[in-house]
Amino acid sequence: MDPDFKTLFESAPGLYLALTPDLRIVAASDAYLRATMTKRENILGRNFFDVFPDNPADPNANGTPVFDENGALRYIIHRVEDVTPLVDEKLSSIGPQDYRRLEKLNSELEFRVQERTRQLQDTIEELESFSYSVSHDLKAPLRAIDGFSRILIEEYQDKLDDDGRRVLDIIRNSTLKMGQLIESLLDLARLGRKQMNIVDIDMQTLITNVFNEIRSMAPDRNVELRCGTLHTVEADPVLMQQVLTNLISNAFKFTRDREKAIIEIGSEHRENGRETVYWVRDNGVGFEMKYVHKLFGVFQRLHTEREFDGTGVGLAIVQRAIHRHSGRVWAESNLNEGATFFFSVPRSSALSAA
Repeated sequence: MDPDFKTLFESAPGLYLALTPDLRIVAASDAYLRATMTKRENILGRNFFDVFPDNPADPNANGTPVFDENGALRYIIHRVEDVTPLVDEKLSSIGPQDYRRLEKLNSELEFRVQERTRQLQDTIEELESFSYSVSHDLKAPLRAIDGFSRILIEEYQDKLDDDGRRVLDIIRNSTLKMGQLIESLLDLARLGRKQMNIVDIDMQTLITNVFNEIRSMAPDRNVELRCGTLHTVEADPVLMQQVLTNLISNAFKFTRDREKAIIEIGSEHRENGRETVYWVRDNGVGFEMKYVHKLFGVFQRLHTEREFDGTGVGLAIVQRAIHRHSGRVWAESNLNEGATFFFSVPRSSALSAA
């Protein structure tokens, strides 16, 4: 587009877009960008119907062809009417009776939302209490099964053949796994019942302590921790420790086959400083992104138990803990290229200053 024409076009008082014959947007008036709160760089070069897929036949819009000196169609000037005066006119015609009716409808809607929210919260609390009670009650019979199996192995070993001992070992291993699963479910249930205690947490110290504790259980592993910038977080220390323990444990687990495992942890402020995003990245087996929606569900696993052990509850705990902080959790990965888990925590100081 000719620079002089482009400058004139952008300063036009109306709401205009300039399109090529194949409907590619090449210019937009400043008035259009202000009225639609659109950034010029977000629409230039894109097809008109890609930018406005739901409104290809806007009754408030019309097009004017612009031809070159040879009579060939060069541009289409797309004009959109400013409907603000029409809206203002409609609003000015609303009388006191209409306002009272709107206020009543708003009040009823607000009451319904509050009631549904309360019912949902009651349901969640009932489910958490049920999960907690059932998980707690299952521990006693499991302890009995494990205890009697151990007695059979220790005191009646000479009366058992190899197959009998093998079966008892299977029973004991199964009760051990079931006990771990119950503990994980109890941890998940406790998250919804725990009173939050928000304090400033030194993430560098917490991450180092968690990493060293996990590494002490696998002293022969070659695992390197690389820490970037780690901002202080305003969070519950118990919940944050659970988050990091699960994420770092996962990184250890899924780098098990690497000659040298590398775990990178860092953070940065985002959303104009309103939140802090942390990430835990590893060079492990990774996963296919088409399965990412399964990651944070209870009992969801992307690898078989034979490949990697676990209860399938750890990432659900991470998500629940971060949601209690009004944060977000997500992950990115490629198969055999490692994985990165992200979580965000709002910054109360930034929010209060806004």
